[in-house]
Amino acid sequence: MKKFLLLFLCAVMISSIVFTGIGINSSVMANSLEEETDIPVVLPPTPPVSPSEVNATTVSSSEIRVVWTSSSDDTTEFIIERKQEEGSYSQITTVSSSTRQYNDSGLTPNTRYYYKIKAANKVAVSGYSSEATAITSPAPVTPPFKPTGLTATANSTSEVRLTWAKASGIVDRYEIERKTSGGNYQLINTISNGNATSYNDTGASPSTTYYYRIIAFNSGGASPYSDEVNATTQGVIVNPPAKPTKLTTIGIFSDKINLSWVDNADSEAGYKVERKTGNGNFMEIIVLGPNRTTYSDTGISPNTVYTYRVRAYNTGGNSDYSNEINGSTINFPAAPTNLIVSSTSTDRISISWQDNASNENGFRIERKVDNGNWNELTTVKANATSYTDTGLSNNRTYSYRVRAYNDAGNSSYSNEVSTKTGGVPEKPTNVKITNVSTDRISISWQDNASNENGFRIERKVDNGNWNELTTVKANATSYTDTGLSNNRTYSYRVRAYNDAGNSGYSNEVSTKTGGVPEKPTNVKITNVSTDRISISWQDNASNENGFRIERKVDNGNWREFDIVGTNITSYTDTDLSKNRSYSYRIRAYNDIGNSEYSNEVSGKTINKNKRKKATTRLYIGRTLYYVNDQVKEMDTAAIIMEGRTLLPIKYIAEPMGASVDWNSKEGKITIELEDNYIEIWLDKNVARVNGERKPIDDNNINVKPVIIPPGRTMLPLKFIAENLGCQVEWNSKIQEVRVISSEE
Repeated sequence: MKKFLLLFLCAVMISSIVFTGIGINSSVMANSLEEETDIPVVLPPTPPVSPSEVNATTVSSSEIRVVWTSSSDDTTEFIIERKQEEGSYSQITTVSSSTRQYNDSGLTPNTRYYYKIKAANKVAVSGYSSEATAITSPAPVTPPFKPTGLTATANSTSEVRLTWAKASGIVDRYEIERKTSGGNYQLINTISNGNATSYNDTGASPSTTYYYRIIAFNSGGASPYSDEVNATTQGVIVNPPAKPTKLTTIGIFSDKINLSWVDNADSEAGYKVERKTGNGNFMEIIVLGPNRTTYSDTGISPNTVYTYRVRAYNTGGNSDYSNEINGSTINFPAAPTNLIVSSTSTDRISISWQDNASNENGFRIERKVDNGNWNELTTVKANATSYTDTGLSNNRTYSYRVRAYNDAGNSSYSNEVSTKTGGVPEKPTNVKITNVSTDRISISWQDNASNENGFRIERKVDNGNWNELTTVKANATSYTDTGLSNNRTYSYRVRAYNDAGNSGYSNEVSTKTGGVPEKPTNVKITNVSTDRISISWQDNASNENGFRIERKVDNGNWREFDIVGTNITSYTDTDLSKNRSYSYRIRAYNDIGNSEYSNEVSGKTINKNKRKKATTRLYIGRTLYYVNDQVKEMDTAAIIMEGRTLLPIKYIAEPMGASVDWNSKEGKITIELEDNYIEIWLDKNVARVNGERKPIDDNNINVKPVIIPPGRTMLPLKFIAENLGCQVEWNSKIQEVRVISSEE
């Protein structure tokens, strides 16, 4: 009966859930109780299915993510339990039935955790899932603490010993940095032993104070720098340096003299330059740094003789003096005189003048039209004595004046001349002997007139007087004089004429009838490249038809390989093989025969430099640079001057395969790479590229090679690199210049 009542109470508790749902009414229930008959037992609901595919994944040193799946539709929540190694599981949280992952945070680094999950509904709980496990990441490494106790002790003239206390924390390596007074710290060594507490710096110089600091590193980063310490290396007994020799002047201007000398010392602290004027006393004018071999003395007076001498010095004293050398500053050039109008036509005027200067760079020609203002018309080169102004208007008055110029400035003006276009014809030019025999001479000339009636030809015999020989018609350009005597000298000049009168005379030419021509002399090599050689010679003949040029290759035989015309004095032999020796000799010839041979000259073609692929990175103010990402060091850092980068050019030229050559006599640097040939001069803003003059910088005339202490020649990088066919890139943020040379 008690058992029955217990079952009855249980059934009543769930009657609203079960009995109503299956249709049992109260009358049946009452009858059953009265008759004590058995009734059906109602079982509780089935529990949810256990979660599956449980996985644990490390998120960080303090967090693990747990994920799972579940196929039960009646789950109301999930119960998550956790334990550590050898521990017991305990519930850490519950999550809703819609959740399929949980991030467990606040864990201990580098620790393994285990997880199991159960599903639950309102009346029951599932069994456990399978077990999942994961290990948290190790904790981040803290950078080392600042190294302490750093000391520096000079052991000798070249060694300083450093000691310090090991930095607290984990240390993987130390870096040792050093500088001298006023300099910047530079890395000198890396010590891979994190337990190291000492280092011997063996690359020091005598009598030098060095400053040191160290820094510790591990995978977490770098410590602060240690305190700075210093030590001064021991001194050595120093002898005075060797004296400089071969003191010469390499450039003279109106207010500047450039000096150069040979540096024979290897222990100098620098050089002292002394100067005197006339019979005065020598005075020290400047003290230069070590390794200098040049100096520019500026701000001096024009047209003055200065005497110089140089000596080296160090802590051991002064060297003996070099030789003494004199240098005279140039003066302003003398003014040209005797300016005249030499020819006039309807559209051109020719003028000529007397050159009285020996030091001019050229002449400035000024012109005014009618009563207008003077304007500079053009400049002509040094030693010029004439100019033809073309493209003029007819029946206009043109006035001219000329002055010479050089680096010192301009001369005074010449006299002024004026003329009106139109009038007599222009004079013929370029009169020359074209053929000579025992009884006749042929001449030719250039007709520069468009309004002549003809030409008057004048002749003199030996040292006699000029006489008009004949006239020829307009536009004639040649004449043959026949019936001459053998072995006599005949001279000729020509002028044009028209109704307005005669032109000025042409140039005069002379020759002797009969005989072979005089041999050419002073044959010399004027230029050599990889595939050509240029030669020049002095033409001593007045009756040649031309010149026969002979050549031999290496030790082979002489062969005639070309003939050039009369009055030619140069020749370029092309399409040669590189790195071969070529010899030349010349003789003049005419209708009678050949002259004797000239002197012989030889030259060897250049073995062309092959371009290399290289990327060079350098930084303004830093001596460390990179070639194809390999660190290197230059002896002088790149600088910026006049808005352009300058540096010792060999540091970018040599990695790409270019050769660099210095000519101290001319103050010229030559850079060559394959077919690119650059010539550039100290203090000049114009260079030559493959023989063509080019300004170094179109936008700034002050960009040019300079010398800076201690005697380093600094060249403009962009101009040279681009003319060698390289790409130049500039990064202003980090002051980096990148030069890229690509193989063709």
